[in-house]
Amino acid sequence: MTQINPGAFLAPVVDWLNANFHGFFAAVTRIIETVLGAIERALLVLPP
Repeated sequence: MTQINPGAFLAPVVDWLNANFHGFFAAVTRIIETVLGAIERALLVLPP
């Protein structure tokens, strides 16, 4: 039986995406972190 290693196929794709769309992914990360931080702060304001 032959085993297929998806990492061998996906690693070059992920590297290419990271090299060519780093700014986009950084912006998406910043947006997600901002939203999650706001939710966390809102939940921490509420009394237990």
